[in-house]
Parts: sequence; structure tokens; C-alpha cells
Amino acid sequence: MKKIAFHVSNLVFGNNKMFELDDPILNRDNGRHQFYELRKCFKVNGYDLVTHDMVNLHDVDAVIYYNVPKEEKELNDNENNLLLFLESKHVRPDNYNLKRHVKYKRIFTNCDDFIDNERYYKVNYSYDIPISIPRNIENKTKEFALIAGNKSRLGKNSGLKARRNVLDWFEKYEPGDIDLYGKDWNKYIFPKIKGIRRLNRIDKLQELFGPNYSFYKGMIDSKYDILTKYKFSFTYENVLDIEGYITEKIFDSFFAGCVPVYRGASNIDKYIPENCFIDERKFNDYSKLHKYLKSMDDNQYKDYLNNIELFLNSDKSEQFRSSYFANVIVRETLKIINGDD
Repeated sequence: MKKIAFHVSNLVFGNNKMFELDDPILNRDNGRHQFYELRKCFKVNGYDLVTHDMVNLHDVDAVIYYNVPKEEKELNDNENNLLLFLESKHVRPDNYNLKRHVKYKRIFTNCDDFIDNERYYKVNYSYDIPISIPRNIENKTKEFALIAGNKSRLGKNSGLKARRNVLDWFEKYEPGDIDLYGKDWNKYIFPKIKGIRRLNRIDKLQELFGPNYSFYKGMIDSKYDILTKYKFSFTYENVLDIEGYITEKIFDSFFAGCVPVYRGASNIDKYIPENCFIDERKFNDYSKLHKYLKSMDDNQYKDYLNNIELFLNSDKSEQFRSSYFANVIVRETLKIINGDD
């Protein structure tokens, strides 16, 4: 079978682990399903998609890079190079350097600013979308959850800063209403500045300056298992107000039958109906938001769950399906290989 290489920047996903679903750590909450589907779709079309460590890049028909290589010398001279990137400019600025795009014949991204459907094609973080979601309110024994890792802040549009703001409000006014899960919330994460970031190696120093939220519950294995117990989740993208930048965070809540309080993509309503989530931007302060959420009756809440399920079964959600993600990339890759560009 003819081969296509998938270049992974982290070799923990090498040896074809990028496409496998059976590792509960690498595939937490089924997060690798879009790549599993991509490999399956290529196989249907007569190509074996393998991670780049499994093959000589000169012996394949095309190479798909997942993020630009850290070093340009890592880019091979295969004439059919393609690029896929989904992270924001704040996290991977190298992906957004137009000079680095020159050697790729197709580029797939969720950044709306690039899309022209000639060389740049839109793909999203994508999922194995369920037909139904949990809708039994009686099983929701708690009000609010926030699941995220504690990291250094990323400028004025930082979702990490937004999380800290809402957590600080709950700590001061309603500490019994929310539970916090995720990595390192018992620590202070020093910024990635030369000389200062080394302080992150000193656990006791991190813990001394940590936020010490009274409602911090620690790490979890499955977001789904946690979120099914809560009515609402505070859901912030890592970077706010980027058009089209929608990650798994809002869908984690949807799939668990938990209504998200969302802040992220500035044009979120272009992709997801407004009646599926609480738009945090519509509230002047957390007191008003908290009051609105606490006063919501069961019928209103069920309406949100109904709307979420309708959306997940609608044509509008199609672009977030793993099969859509795979079909776009396979279609354009085969055009390049077959000379139909």
C-alpha cells in the first residue's frame, strides 16, 4: 500500500500512537479520534498514513506536518508537503509565520483569517459526536465546575487570566458553589521568562505562592465523568477573542450534558447556536452571572440541553465531526498527489 507520512512534533505520539484510541492517557476523552478517522479515510483511498518515525520521508507520496517543525532543517524536500495547525498564535507563533508557509502546497487550520479555499482550508478540532447526551437533571448533584490546567498567563487575551478572575470571585463570595479540577492549581506558575521560569523547578516555592483555592479538587482522569455531575461548567479557551478558534472545551461540556458558560472565539455564534451556551460577555459582572445561573429553573435548563442535542444532530455541527476533518484533508492531499492542483 502506498504511504503518506504524518509528522508529529512530539514523539510520544510516534510509532503510530497518534492514530490509536486504546491508550487512556494519550486518548483522554477520545481526543485522538479525529486522527484515527484521518488514517481510516486515507486507507479507504488506498494509502497507509503513518507517523514520520516509521518511514523514510523520501519514500512516501506526501508528508503532512502537524505544526511547522521547530527547526526549518527538519522540513524534508518531498515535493508534496502539507501543513496542519490548530493552536492559536499565542501558543505556536511559528505556525503563523507566512515565510514558513511557502514550502507547503496545502495548509489546514481553524484560523478564519487564512481561509481562501484555494491553498488554506478550514478544519476544526473535531470529534466523534454522540447522537444523544445525558439529560437527567436529578443526577446533577452540583452546580458549577471548572476544569483546566494552571499555566503561566499569555497576555491580555489570556483565557488563563479569565479563569483566575472567576475563580477569585468565587473564592471571595461563593466558595461552596464551585469545584476546580486540573493540574497545578496548588502551585504558582512562573512566567516563561529567561531566568524566572527556572523557579518552576522548585516545588516548595511554587506552592508557597500558589492560589490555594479552597475548592480545588485535584487532577482527574476523565472530564466526561466529572462534568456529568454538574449543571454548568465555566469554559474558557486558552486565548480569547480569536475568530474561529474553538477547541474541545465547549464540546466536552456538550457531550456530558453540562451547559457551558463560554468565553473564547469572538464569532462563536457563527459556528454554534447561542441557545446552546451561556455567553459570559453578556454579563457586566460575576454577581449578575451567578444570580442568573442560580435562578434558572428546570424547564429553562432542559431547553439548553435540548438545544445542545439538536445542534449535535444538525448540519451545523458537521464541520466539527472527525469524518469531515478527515475528508477535507484526504481530498486535498490526493489532489496534490494526483497533480489535480
